[in-house]
Amino acid sequence: MLLILSFKEVGGTDQIKDSNGNYMHLSQIVKKATSSRDLDLTRNTKQWLPILCLQGHLSAHNPFYIATEADFDADTRLKLRVVISELLQKSKIRS
Repeated sequence: MLLILSFKEVGGTDQIKDSNGNYMHLSQIVKKATSSRDLDLTRNTKQWLPILCLQGHLSAHNPFYIATEADFDADTRLKLRVVISELLQKSKIRS
């Protein structure tokens, strides 16, 4: 949701919608976000967002995998915090 709201802030939701006006899958939105000049993500967020997306994707779509707190080491939690903080600011939820 933070990615969609961030795209809305820069007027770029058309970039992340299909021909029917529906939002693309998360992996496609992540690819668009990491290459978007309008969104202007930092280098770290561009690098970490696809990795964090994979963790969420596995949790959401693999019936045999449920992410637990143990799956998020200190390094992963730091990356998650940095990415979320940036997207909160880009989406203007927090300044």
